[in-house]
Formats: sequence, C-alpha cells, structure tokens
Amino acid sequence: MAGGIRSRKSKRKVNPANYVKKRKNKTKLPPKVMKDVKEKWDHKKSLKQNLQSLNLVYSPDEMLHGTATEPVAMEEELIPKATHKIPKSTPDDKSPHITPNKAQFISAMISDHQDNYEKMARDKRNIYQLSAGQLRKQCLQFIGSKQFLQTKE
Repeated sequence: MAGGIRSRKSKRKVNPANYVKKRKNKTKLPPKVMKDVKEKWDHKKSLKQNLQSLNLVYSPDEMLHGTATEPVAMEEELIPKATHKIPKSTPDDKSPHITPNKAQFISAMISDHQDNYEKMARDKRNIYQLSAGQLRKQCLQFIGSKQFLQTKE
C-alpha cells in the first residue's frame, strides 16, 4: 500500500533547523532601522538604558501608563508613511449591510410581532431557526440601517 498513513505522517514533520531559521528571519528589522540602531547602540549600557537613550519603550506598560518619554524625530523617520493615513469612513458608512431578502424577512417579522422575539423565533417563516436573541440582534441592526428608513418611506 503506497501512500499510507505512515508515509503521510512522516512528510508532516518539520525540520527544527529550518523552523529556527524562519523565526530568526521574521525578527529582523528593516535595514535602515538596523543601521540607525547599530550606530547609536552602546554596548557598555544595559538593554533598558540603550532603549531609553533611543527614546524607545522598554516595557509596554510604561507606554500605557504614560511614564515613557516623548518620541523623537528619529522614530517618525523610521515609521513607514502608510501608517499615517487617516481612514476616510464616516459614521454613515459603518451601518451594517443587510441583504434585501433578510431586510424583507425582518421587516415582515417586525410588522407581525413588533418586539416579541419569542414569537418571531417560533414563526413558521423563520426557516433559518434563529433564536430569540439572534432575532433581537438582527432587528436592532435592521432598525439602525439605511434599509429600514427606505422601507418606512
């Protein structure tokens, strides 16, 4: 029997040496960052002292609690320009999209049962067997969406 389970299991094994090499490659910094850090790194200082002299945070907790020093211009140069983009979405765009079929189903349920979600869950038109909680969530999403305003007009 060629291609049995034993041969498949042996193919799945990972060579630990290759795994370590891949992990090391992922942790490397970009060349420009490495160059700047190497120039300013002092081997006589500890890791924490070096990071503070580079105005980098040693502990993420320091950054969260505001005890870290202010960043300098060097860090801004190292940050790629793409991270400075501001999203152009507005609050109107954030309303969830509801498909026309779902909107029709939910509007029919609301017109028949108002806010009685238990009756909606037991309705024969509830072919997806949604629970009362799921129906409540979908009804609230529908009421907050643009389609609800269109159905009211």
